[in-house]
Order: sequence, then C-alpha cells, then structure tokens
Amino acid sequence: MASLKIGGETAVHFVQSQLAPGGGILKRAFVNTVVDAVNAHKPVVIDGPIGAGKSCTLEHIVSAHRSESPESVIVYIKDASEYFDGRHPYKRAANGSWHLPTATSALLSDVLAANKSSLQSSVTSTSFSFGPSTKVDASAPLEALVKVGAGSAERASDVCEALFEELRKMPNSLIAIDHVNALFSQTRYFSTESKPLLARDFSLGYSLRSFFFPPSSSRKPFAGHVVGATSRTNPRFPGKQLESFANVQKFTVPVYSKSEAQQVVDFYAAQGVILAGSQGQTEVDRLLVVSGGNAKRVLEVAQNPKAF
Repeated sequence: MASLKIGGETAVHFVQSQLAPGGGILKRAFVNTVVDAVNAHKPVVIDGPIGAGKSCTLEHIVSAHRSESPESVIVYIKDASEYFDGRHPYKRAANGSWHLPTATSALLSDVLAANKSSLQSSVTSTSFSFGPSTKVDASAPLEALVKVGAGSAERASDVCEALFEELRKMPNSLIAIDHVNALFSQTRYFSTESKPLLARDFSLGYSLRSFFFPPSSSRKPFAGHVVGATSRTNPRFPGKQLESFANVQKFTVPVYSKSEAQQVVDFYAAQGVILAGSQGQTEVDRLLVVSGGNAKRVLEVAQNPKAF
C-alpha cells in the first residue's frame, strides 16, 4: 500500500488511490476495524449514504490485504452492476443458468493481470477438463486455469466457477465487490419469455452471491475473505437484502471527525484540488456543519465555500 509524496515528503496519513480526489485516501481508524473483521473470515458489507466513501474504503481494504498478503489471489470487482446492465452478450446454458461469456472472460483477464505472481505460485487442487482438447492438470499453476477462460469466452463461465471453487479452499484469497447489492437485484436482461432476469439467474451472479452465504449441504465453506460495498445511487438495487443474513457483518462508514476533515482539507490544498488557504482551521467547523461530515460533501463545500 503505497504512501503519497507531497513536496518530496511522505503524506503519512494518506495512501495512493485513483478513486479519491488528489489521488489519496485518508487512513482512517474505521478501516482498521473493518480489516480486522475481514481477517476474521466473516463476510463483511460496507454501507453508508451516497458520498460517504464506501468505494474508497473498499479499495483501502484491498490495498491493505495485498500489502499484508502479497502471495494471495484477489478478485476485486469495482462495479458489479456493470455485468448486469444489459450491455453484454448472454446465453442460456444446458443446466438452465445464464452465462455472460465475454464479460466473464474480461473478468478473468482482470484477475490474471492483477495476480501475476500469486497465480503462478498457487496450484490447482484437482484436474479440470473443458472439452476434449482443453485440460488443466492437478497441481498446475492456477494461472493455467485462469488463462483458459481469459482466452476463450466460450469456456469463461465454466473456468470462472472452477476458479471460485479453488479460491474457496485458499485461506488468503480475497473477494472484494463494489456495488455488491447489484448481485441481489433485477438485471437489464430478459429470458426467452421476455421476463426480467435476476442477477442470481446468471452463473456469475450466483457464484459471487454465494460467498456471502453460510455453508450448507450444497455449498462448501469459504476459507478466504469476502467484503462488499453497497451502492445507493441505483434505485433498482435493494438496500436491506444483505442485512437479513445473520452471518454478514455490516459496517456503516462514519462521517468525518474535525481532525479528519482538517487533514483532508489540508491534503486537498497541497494537491491543488482546492485553493490553498481557502479553508483555514476556523472554517472546518462550518464545513462539517454544512457537509454533515459526508466525504463527498466536504469536498464540494471546500471547493466552493461561498455557494453554501
């Protein structure tokens, strides 16, 4: 997890992020609490209002896990809703489930790119066959399995399910899903009877959802870590579904404290996101009142204080 440099000096309270204004995420004590829960192998969901910083919190957790366990395989989905928004080719499989061939192949390509060394050092626990001419031996590098699906949309769905089964057995693996409530919603796809399909009707959606469910007679325990962040921007996504699962631990992103707001404003000024000096210490109290401590609103008020 790389720290930022400002004026040649390390910004000790921030880590690099492409999601955050100025390219940095504030290191909050709250994140450590969530990381502890994730490390305890509990399914975790990060919730909060629009602009609270759910996506940044999730990215921080992924970065922390990668830093602490560089040998682990991480599946980081930055927007689960993109798989179910109707833009991708889809087809019905022989078993009745629905596949997203090109989207799933692209996901496997992302996994391959983000886990080069860990996929090479991890091995399959069993052999896999994807047709008469495509086989992956037991104890082969996990990379070999992922490459089959990344290079073939036709085989991608079967490979993805095989990968997820392998990850279930790996204690250091991490599944991180932003917009996770998209997995519990109606999609933009339709059946042959013109009925809207649910995310769970797709093999990809069903498999990703299952990481948040407790073990059952048909579902093996997950040895790794799983964390999701909700989205409040899409009215199609339910906000309460995940809360009904007793095994899921939910964390609500807290508003900024005065100290945190001051650090963020100073950082924005140093990075040129806001005008230097436009928000002194005497203005932080007003900024917190007007913004309610919401991360997105803090930035909006700091950028244009006269408008509020």
